[in-house]
Amino acid sequence: MALYLVRHGESVPKEINHACPLSDRGMVEVAHMAARAAEKDCNLTKIFHSGKKRALQTAMIIKEHLNPTYGIAEALG
Repeated sequence: MALYLVRHGESVPKEINHACPLSDRGMVEVAHMAARAAEKDCNLTKIFHSGKKRALQTAMIIKEHLNPTYGIAEALG
């Protein structure tokens, strides 16, 4: 079993948006990384995220490219 750790893409500064969603650049960064992983036939079972908006957005983008068997879920704890 492999475990892949991914940090969210660049986010909007807290001073601009308190929720700190992904910036346009951050969305492109994550999509590029996910596309490269798909090219390498990276198979995922499930994606866990922290629940923060930028982490959920990152998970959703990765899901679009890699289609994990059991989808995505917020990691509890």
